[in-house]
Amino acid sequence: MTRARAAALALAGLGIAAPLAGQGPGPAPETTPVVFIITVGPGPLLWERFGHNMIWLHDPSRGADTAYNWGIFDWEEENFLLNFIRGRMRYRMDGWNAERTLRFYERSGRSVTVQTLGLTPDEAAALRDYIAWNAREEHRHYDYDYYLDNCSTRVRDALDRALNGRLAAILRAKPATSTFRSSTARLMAHNPALELGLMFLLGRGTDRPITAWDESFIPMDFARHLRGIAIRGDDGRPRPLMVREEVLATGNQFPERREAPRWIPGFLLAGGALGSILTWAGFRAGRGRGKWLFVTLGGGWALLSALAGLVLTFLWTATDHTIAAANENILQANLLSVGLFGAMVAWAWGRESGSRAARGLATAIAALSVLGFLVQVLPWFIQVNGDVLAFFLPANLGMAAGVRLSAERTPAPR
Repeated sequence: MTRARAAALALAGLGIAAPLAGQGPGPAPETTPVVFIITVGPGPLLWERFGHNMIWLHDPSRGADTAYNWGIFDWEEENFLLNFIRGRMRYRMDGWNAERTLRFYERSGRSVTVQTLGLTPDEAAALRDYIAWNAREEHRHYDYDYYLDNCSTRVRDALDRALNGRLAAILRAKPATSTFRSSTARLMAHNPALELGLMFLLGRGTDRPITAWDESFIPMDFARHLRGIAIRGDDGRPRPLMVREEVLATGNQFPERREAPRWIPGFLLAGGALGSILTWAGFRAGRGRGKWLFVTLGGGWALLSALAGLVLTFLWTATDHTIAAANENILQANLLSVGLFGAMVAWAWGRESGSRAARGLATAIAALSVLGFLVQVLPWFIQVNGDVLAFFLPANLGMAAGVRLSAERTPAPR
């Protein structure tokens, strides 16, 4: 059974005519739009890991079945890559044929859930009119934000507008079970390296307490919150906002994790192994056996740390990526590593000054790394960066030990 056919049956189960393509004319259409939330689970690509959602309007009075999508971007847009780097991404909304949309996601292997909303005729009409206004060319574009203004928050906000703010009042009064960071971590659990990179770049702003309203930036979480909401009408009586839910595709290929992964032991093991190797290589170099091995390994780690520090500094100070600001991870990888890499290169060319500079810089980097660990006990440092500390701290300590052992034992060139 195609997803479009399943959707048509869902409409029929509610006693609603569903004139989807290929179904033929139904009974005389009613005039009230029927509103559905389509929620699509995670997909294989990076920007698909957070899921997706849309508002589906079944509007018999206008002969339309349209899925409205606020998550559209254009790779070929002028300066797209530059704007992405600077944190100035332009997204837009558009309306797609509902049947073709459901078929597309059926073929993609992702989960698809359709929730029917119990809106009054006035609320449904208000939502339809707002979407028609939003779909105009002069209104359809917006400045995308990962957590505060994305495809899911736009769906949430449109629905809240139709409900005159009653959805926001309910969701803002309900504490969330996650943070922006933990939601990111659990949805990136398929790739530990990518998860570590994102945890490094996310600043303390992603660790603040949030509400169910904020948590709805994840489409799957928004769908879960809709299940338990009762809206009070003008008569004061509560009614369920969601009256029906149907899973149209299970999407087992890309399952959604419900908890953030516990990668700290693994990252600690990896960072400890790297630190041990750097210490061992420095010791061997000091004994005159393998200077180039240590210079290569140590220089490689210094280069990796330098690049991480440069990226973080750039995102924090020169872009609109506010999620990278006030980031304690600058104590783990920073611009001192640029100097350390240069010192390692000079040392490789036989300059004694490079050896001395490398020892001082590596010691300073290790001291800052330890400081970043110790300040966790202070109430002003609320960033949840255990994954980053577990990897960088032992690696930085191992680098400092290796440089000291090598520099102390290597005889000066004649």
